[in-house]
Amino acid sequence: GPGIEVYVSSETATMENNNFALTYADVTITGFIVDENGETFSEFPGWAFVRPTTVAAGAGYREYGGPVNRGAFSFRMPSSLFSQGELGVHAPQNSQYSAVSGVTITIVADATINTNITVKKNDAAIYGRFIDSSGLPLGKCDFRGEVFANTPSGEWHGAQVNPDCSWEISLLAGTYQLGYHMEESAG
Repeated sequence: GPGIEVYVSSETATMENNNFALTYADVTITGFIVDENGETFSEFPGWAFVRPTTVAAGAGYREYGGPVNRGAFSFRMPSSLFSQGELGVHAPQNSQYSAVSGVTITIVADATINTNITVKKNDAAIYGRFIDSSGLPLGKCDFRGEVFANTPSGEWHGAQVNPDCSWEISLLAGTYQLGYHMEESAG
């Protein structure tokens, strides 16, 4: 079912009756990850997903999906939440491939939807390193961290921070919003 927005007023507040309603997943979505020639990309790992094609500004949405195994995916979702969806794939960190574009599908009750997701070899990269407040490069990053790049449509690419504090993300040419996450011990 849909998410729930909750406001917690203080560190000691307890919020009750935040119950989720289960929604029957009556639609099966299956397909393959294929290259630009339509050939199944059997070595592609990842996570296939569908999300609503339109989301109001500031509104949350939920992706439904499942793992890609040997180039194939199959997952279920409820038809009652949205009628048009964008099918896509999240590639693992440091993947050399990206989805060419999302596939729009019509969600119909009690249906099985068979469609493929096309990927292509990345043709661009973004790289950098972490610097201190003076603008000097950090010499050593002995903590776990990742850098990520998101497209305006929500496609995610990521890479681990290297021990020398550098990072590089392989992706397709386009516009991205960059961000990072460091484990808490990094300070």
